[in-house]
Amino acid sequence: MNIQKLLPSLIVAISLLYSGSLFAKEFKLPNDEFAIASVDIPKSWKPEAVEHGVEAQTEDGSFYLSIVAAGTDKGVTADIEATKDMIKEHKVKIDESTEKTGKGKTNGFDTESVTIKGKDEDGPCTITILLVSIKDKMVVITYWFTDADLDKHLKEVDAIQSSLKASS
Repeated sequence: MNIQKLLPSLIVAISLLYSGSLFAKEFKLPNDEFAIASVDIPKSWKPEAVEHGVEAQTEDGSFYLSIVAAGTDKGVTADIEATKDMIKEHKVKIDESTEKTGKGKTNGFDTESVTIKGKDEDGPCTITILLVSIKDKMVVITYWFTDADLDKHLKEVDAIQSSLKASS
């Protein structure tokens, strides 16, 4: 086997492994001791562990993300209302008349979503609450973003959602 032919591929593989550790951090939900799921958040989003999960925000402040594990005993409605209350505490005016719901899948997990238009200090914004069923628990993913800046963060958001996996 010719090592010179293999070397470029090896260098690329090592750099990809190394860069992954620089650009994303894995968080276990709700915490390291009792994880039902994990997710990778770009380090540039300055992720921080919070009670039952993680929250992060893009460097430009246009995109906020919260991912927490919640029991299903409260019910989906209670989880959505708690998330709306958290958003209102951040002085976001929610237009309840724009609320849309849906069902789907993320990484093979069943999801329910609620999307609501609103307004924050930067202007029109969108709040999406994604409820992901994992095992007998629920992971609540909240996105709150400035409408004008959605496209520039869409790839990162897709990568975050794609990294969500159940713990073994």
